[in-house]
Amino acid sequence: MKKSLRTAAVLAAGVFVLGACGQGDAGNSVSADGPSGDPVRGGELVYSYSVDASTLDPAACGSSTSWQACQAIYGMLMRFDPATGDYAPHMAAGLDTEDGRVWTLTLRDGVTFTDGTPYDADAVAYNWERARDPQNRSSAAAVAQRMTWQVVDPTTVRIELPAPNFAFPSMLYTGLGAIGSPAALEARGADFGANPVGAGPFTLETWSRGVEMQLARNDGYWDEGKPYLDAFTIKIIADERQRLAAVESGEADLAATILADSAAQVEQAGLALTERPTLAAAQGLRFNFADPAVADENLRRAVVLAMNVDEIAGVVHGGVGPATTIAPEGTRFHDPAAMLPSEDLAEAQRRFDLYRSETGLDTVDVQYMIVAGIPLLAQEAQMIKAQVERIDGLTLTVLPLEIAARQAALRNGDFMIANDSMGLNYDPEALYERYHTAGSENFGKYSDPQVDAALEASRASQDPAEVDEAYRAVLARLTETLGVRPLFYQTTTMYSRGDVGGTEPEYLYYPPADGLWIG
Repeated sequence: MKKSLRTAAVLAAGVFVLGACGQGDAGNSVSADGPSGDPVRGGELVYSYSVDASTLDPAACGSSTSWQACQAIYGMLMRFDPATGDYAPHMAAGLDTEDGRVWTLTLRDGVTFTDGTPYDADAVAYNWERARDPQNRSSAAAVAQRMTWQVVDPTTVRIELPAPNFAFPSMLYTGLGAIGSPAALEARGADFGANPVGAGPFTLETWSRGVEMQLARNDGYWDEGKPYLDAFTIKIIADERQRLAAVESGEADLAATILADSAAQVEQAGLALTERPTLAAAQGLRFNFADPAVADENLRRAVVLAMNVDEIAGVVHGGVGPATTIAPEGTRFHDPAAMLPSEDLAEAQRRFDLYRSETGLDTVDVQYMIVAGIPLLAQEAQMIKAQVERIDGLTLTVLPLEIAARQAALRNGDFMIANDSMGLNYDPEALYERYHTAGSENFGKYSDPQVDAALEASRASQDPAEVDEAYRAVLARLTETLGVRPLFYQTTTMYSRGDVGGTEPEYLYYPPADGLWIG
């Protein structure tokens, strides 16, 4: 390829793997370190996760909760390697550019959806038109609205962006990467999100909402020999301990955790594990700057300064390190000078009193939105509530919402403070969509000229040093303006009984479904 797939620097934190798949000369074996030998065909794998997908509509596949099922059903146009930061074609055959503004997407010849219709340039264009339509509530709507495209021939789409963006491949890995059958989309209408038709490695067989999703092998998948599994089931178990018990008992084959004590229990149990640290701190407080109360720095800082993040991280998150900077020490974006606020109850009260004097209010209630049904998040929210309500005159109401309602509230900007991810897991391009004024996932309406300029510089350059410096400037400014307050550092640990291969996570807690196998 020409200059299409910008290579990010390797994660400075490194990649630590126990139970990685090795190549053997004769047959396969199973041990506490995982299966050895070449991947084998057959079998059903049950992967357990904490929350269900909200929809399987390809326009919504950029959502983190839907991505695992979406990439199994649709594949993605591009694939991302978090160990190197490289993008590579997947459902697509190629993606090229000379200047970062005009791109050529080349598709594989002869690929078909599971309904027999062609996976071609017209299908891509149809799906992107749907993503562009606000009624389909795609996280990629803003991106699609800013770009133009032209079907050149059945396997070629020419794309024009408003400005050079060498990070564009990331959108074909997430928000614009899932392509559904136009014929089925037309025929099934609003029911398509529950009855999808793609061209990925698996097809949807049954879906019991909030319980499990059963998928079967697509024998017509373009990548010969894959997927290795005959069946892939996503089983929803919200509680951390129950997921671990499910893997130990054989109810599930594979699961993930981000908690240090759970990872320690996994190791003590002799289970195979694959660990991958992320680029920055994990979940925390996301603020809605469109809300006048939250947008006021005195109120925002009052809430944050009342919090004891050490206590939250230690008690709730199983001994993980509390976030003192957005990017932890040892990662490529770490800046020891950009320290997050620490607990100072007296200053918190002073800030809140300033807010009261400005507004004339005596008491204030702040709503904190979380995903319902996840015990860990509920416990964390109650700790935050108790800490914040030490401020005289300030109350915090915890608002648990089912995942679909929570996603809708985020997209609509119908929240004050939400528990949410920083977005900076493995791919730093996510920062643009979350924190640029025009970002497609900037649901909190954060806007800062310095952040915008740095994010634009990160897209316009192919010099890794310049790109990293731009991202460090973004994190420093987010810290200074209190644009977000992450709570703890995260390492994703995938674990199994030792008979599952291909477990390295590609996105958040999700390994590519077509590469999973049972030894």
